[in-house]
Amino acid sequence: MKETCSKIRENYQFYKNMIDKEKHLNTLFIHLEDSSNKNWKEKVIPLHHNTLESIEFVASKKNNDPKYGLKIFIRELYEKPVFYFDSDGPSHNNHDGKTRLSNTRVKTPHINYFDEFGVKKAERNEFIEQNEDKLQIDINFGMKFFCSHSNINKFVEIPEILTEIQQKIESKNIDLHDGVNFFINND
Repeated sequence: MKETCSKIRENYQFYKNMIDKEKHLNTLFIHLEDSSNKNWKEKVIPLHHNTLESIEFVASKKNNDPKYGLKIFIRELYEKPVFYFDSDGPSHNNHDGKTRLSNTRVKTPHINYFDEFGVKKAERNEFIEQNEDKLQIDINFGMKFFCSHSNINKFVEIPEILTEIQQKIESKNIDLHDGVNFFINND
């Protein structure tokens, strides 16, 4: 079943400008937190840009599983994500009547977006094809791809999404190098 959004269709140039414009996440680390779905952790962060419209970035990761999603929300257009990356999960079918039949089923990982008719589509590109395995298991590798594809933090460092073990170490203020002698005596 095809998903459509009439508000995106009616305001497609605005939608396209918001996705293409330079946006910033003003943080170096993203700490995922418990979400309303107990099987997932997520973090919602406002994206900073040069207009007044509200754009949100959401990173989510399934507990004890490499599956993750990276999403952009523009709530004034749609309550669901308007541009996002799925690392794993079911294939997406592009039922728009103009896509070649051989290209209608798009496996994950893939980018989801809306076309000028407000129809949600999935897309894989050469980068995804060449890096499919790494994109499926490495949320930070996926984050770099997603940010480059959606113009987030183009000229500054991409925030690192901390894994559960990284968050536990940080929250307990553990020094992994405690007791390590970094001075080599060559006498």
